[in-house]
Amino acid sequence: MIRSVIPSSGAEGGTVDVTINGEGFYGLTKVDFGRDIYIIGAPRVESEYVPTTIYVTIRISRPAITSPAITGYRRDVVVETNHGRAVGTGLFEVVSGVSSMPVISSVFPDNGWQGQTRDVTIRGVNLSETTAVSFGAGITVNTFTVVSSTEIRANISISNTADLGSRDVTVRTPRGTAVGRRGLFRVTTLY
Repeated sequence: MIRSVIPSSGAEGGTVDVTINGEGFYGLTKVDFGRDIYIIGAPRVESEYVPTTIYVTIRISRPAITSPAITGYRRDVVVETNHGRAVGTGLFEVVSGVSSMPVISSVFPDNGWQGQTRDVTIRGVNLSETTAVSFGAGITVNTFTVVSSTEIRANISISNTADLGSRDVTVRTPRGTAVGRRGLFRVTTLY
């Protein structure tokens, strides 16, 4: 079962890191976003149990002039495994033109415990002009490095009193602010 696709849209000509959340993705054999969207590299399954997350990078082609337009309608996202097929109906949309707005698609590792200092990788698009990174109250971003337009590496310290649970991850650029909604990073307890 596919529950969500983050981000839920991408622009023609763009490369997007996508997170697919759902259940039962063990034995993954194929991920498909439909015509003119190509999978780059091998999709990565974060967990084979519930909940399950697939990280995949897609390239959305710019169709030739003679090709029918691929923009403006929602796509089905298909995940195939050795045990069956899941279809996320209308969960992804191709939009016209390459947007310059930043988007966060994943954070890895996606958790840390109270009192921990650790390195994390933030993936997305249009991250090259990042000026600030935030994990919310109780988490200090000690340093961050923009590796590319699709990747930021950050070192964070989680306070001993940071609230437990999921939180937003925010990346700010001159062109806008990207918010990785709750669920991309969780604060846990060591005990």
